[in-house]
Amino acid sequence: MFEHSVAHAQESDLFVRVVVSTADAQIKAMAQAAGAQLHHRSVELESDTATLVDVTIAALDQEELEGRNYDLVVVLLATAPLRTACDIKQVVAMAEAGKTGGAIAVTDYAHPPHQALKLTADGMACPMWPNLVGKRTDALPRLCVDNGSTYAMYVESFRKARSFYPASLRVYHMPRSRSVDVDDEEDWHELTLAARVRGEASDKP
Repeated sequence: MFEHSVAHAQESDLFVRVVVSTADAQIKAMAQAAGAQLHHRSVELESDTATLVDVTIAALDQEELEGRNYDLVVVLLATAPLRTACDIKQVVAMAEAGKTGGAIAVTDYAHPPHQALKLTADGMACPMWPNLVGKRTDALPRLCVDNGSTYAMYVESFRKARSFYPASLRVYHMPRSRSVDVDDEEDWHELTLAARVRGEASDKP
């Protein structure tokens, strides 16, 4: 899936370098074949406790050690292969639209988020936000969620905050149809269906 992210990054024509971070030899070979550069990820950053922030800062550190400094870093997660080059351009444009710490791609919730239920240890459920659960959706501000695909951060503020959610954050709304984030088998089936629908639509006159 990561080859889609590499291809879309190249297609956007925005980047000085497209870098794949990995410790896997097979992925390294595939990334180089796709025209990407490599960040040789350490074993520590392959662990379950490592975060995306840790990996991004390590990649920036390597770039700076090799004499390359950037104002803006864009992180494209391989688990979001339906994100397009146009989406990437839009997120970067949002980040560059006035004073901001950065921008991320978001999408709308499939169900009203204020009606979330939390499960207790005994298997029961109760409202996550009791004061909000009974309110009409149109009585609340519009809510969106990070779709796990695209982040454009100003390096200086990102390093200071060590977060993809700076105080000054803009968002680019992507439709749910392109916001599939593949983390498990059910997500994979959703991706397969979405890709099939997109293919069928593109074949229509």
